[in-house]
Amino acid sequence: MFLEKAKQGNTGLFFYILTILICYLSGVTGAVLVYGLIEVDTVDRNQTLIGLLFPFVAILAGLLLCTFYLHKRPIHSLFNAFNGFRTSRLFFGFFTWLVLCGLSDVVYYYFLGGVYHLQWNPTAFLVLLFVAITMISIQSMTEEVLFRSYLLSGLALVLKYRYLAITVSSLMFALMHIGNPENEKFGYVLMFFFYFGTALILGVIAVLDEGIEQTIGIHIATNIYGALFVNFNDAALKTDSLFIIDNPMGINMVILNFISFLIYLILSKVCFKLKPISFIFKKII
Repeated sequence: MFLEKAKQGNTGLFFYILTILICYLSGVTGAVLVYGLIEVDTVDRNQTLIGLLFPFVAILAGLLLCTFYLHKRPIHSLFNAFNGFRTSRLFFGFFTWLVLCGLSDVVYYYFLGGVYHLQWNPTAFLVLLFVAITMISIQSMTEEVLFRSYLLSGLALVLKYRYLAITVSSLMFALMHIGNPENEKFGYVLMFFFYFGTALILGVIAVLDEGIEQTIGIHIATNIYGALFVNFNDAALKTDSLFIIDNPMGINMVILNFISFLIYLILSKVCFKLKPISFIFKKII
């Protein structure tokens, strides 16, 4: 079982606290290296984006090293309940969610009055494409490994019930995003519901699929789509995307997001042998 993998090696609270501390210090060190040693041009959106994302490289490295050397767990146990990484699930999550994001914008444009305008800057876009494929992918994977695996499985050891672990880890994920600029733009209550609800669904997918490959794919697709194709001025990651939405409506975006998740869950259930939803309410023995 995926969450039960946390029972391997050192499971004491001290090791979790030390790992979180090391991850935090790794992120701070990464930020210092970028902004202290390299002169970042804050006018250049691509340089600013790299500066924001580089600390996640250090955080992921710290988390993997702590898992192996402090917890004495194999690194692959962070990704699923099996021995190998299920690449097909990652690609399924990525491409399926990318298509659903595109369909959501089609609906928003044709039926909900969305106003989009093209901002084509070939040079900046090519640099952004490279940054998206590398840095954004690492940033998205880092958040999934941290919240949908490390913290989720650690909480499961204490709380004993999967649904409680999913709920608490989702709350932590939502609180981590409380400082994002879209909270002020669309309202803190609405955006907290968005982040918390999204994290809940991703947590359920990870538990029912016994791994986080699908959620990594979804997370990467979300951030790459927002960075490369459709962005808005108050987004957390401002980029030279192909299109900008002039009139983003938070409530419409949230509704379309959860409709997309409903479609995704149906497709995932059809394509893979997910466990029944009742599984998340069973006590961990």
